[in-house]
Amino acid sequence: MQALVRFGKYFGFVILIGLVLQFLLEFDRLLLEQANLTFDRLSYFVYLSLYPILIGILFAIPHLFRERKNAGKWTYNWVKSVAIGLPALFGATIFLLYYTPLGDYVSVLLRYKEFPIVSGIALGYTALTSFHKTRSM
Repeated sequence: MQALVRFGKYFGFVILIGLVLQFLLEFDRLLLEQANLTFDRLSYFVYLSLYPILIGILFAIPHLFRERKNAGKWTYNWVKSVAIGLPALFGATIFLLYYTPLGDYVSVLLRYKEFPIVSGIALGYTALTSFHKTRSM
């Protein structure tokens, strides 16, 4: 019976992720149409930087539910957050950095559309999984 309940939770979570992805992809399509009509791609690039972070946060939600059950005080792992999060933040916002004076230097990375997606997912996942509980002495 316990396995069936766990299966239901995982299956429900997968359905939730699927629905969120469907919504985000529809929003992506609408933003791209708007960007093509107005020739202003900045809002589309902001979206391209943010949606992978949201996906990473979604993937990290089960960690928070498991961690919530542990005893102790909530803390934040700053070392993990800085070591993984800062480079991932750079990668996730590469489209936005193109509009800054750094644009000439990061333009070579824009050839790889997967780079900001993977970086954004890593950033969102790391941001949430850096929260954990420690046992107080």
